[in-house]
Amino acid sequence: MNTKTESPYEPSTHEQIKKFKEVTILKLKKAKFESEKQKFIASLGAISYEKVKKGEITDPDIITISDHIIELDKKIDEISDNISKNKKSFYNS
Repeated sequence: MNTKTESPYEPSTHEQIKKFKEVTILKLKKAKFESEKQKFIASLGAISYEKVKKGEITDPDIITISDHIIELDKKIDEISDNISKNKKSFYNS
């Protein structure tokens, strides 16, 4: 029995996915979800997002989840930008 855990991805692909997940998970941690289920689904969408972008995944349900992740990323970026602007205007006043 093989007890060593091996990645199913090639090293470069695995590293790309790992980096993408790290960035997305940081964003997800800042986001507010109504339930743990939403948070779980969002993290699954983050994992598949890169493969959907490359056209490697064509399942409509996964694509829908990934579309939600894209929108979530945009909203998180927008909120982050607004917070930065508000901090600047607060400290400059």
